Amino acid sequence: MDILILASGIASRLSTFTHDIIPKYLINIDNHTGLYHLITYWNKYANNIYLVVNSKYNEITKNYIELLLPDYKSKIIIINYDTADGTAYTINHILNNDLKDKNIENLLITWCDLYLTEAIDFNKLNSRKYI
Repeated sequence: MDILILASGIASRLSTFTHDIIPKYLINIDNHTGLYHLITYWNKYANNIYLVVNSKYNEITKNYIELLLPDYKSKIIIINYDTADGTAYTINHILNNDLKDKNIENLLITWCDLYLTEAIDFNKLNSRKYI
């Protein structure tokens, strides 16, 4: 399975904390950044982690991954998306352009501000008729 993490907003509502310098996924949550929590959680499920970010934060994100998540950097593929046109348009654009030729069989889509703590039982989910 591959994971697509949508994190391309500029976090304007969090500017008190980000000062428009860092993205919201680099805010400290329980002694680590949100990105750290996301990557370490989804790593156990993912072949690849596609991280959709605003290009404004491209360099800081790459440097953070290189310095603080080096064990995961081979799985993380950064996709830049700078248009603020909503979640549905963003997903549509990414699927039809950036991931079109990736031969992905299973893709889980999530957001950068969802922090899961418990394991997902995919066997239980797959046993349901609608999946």
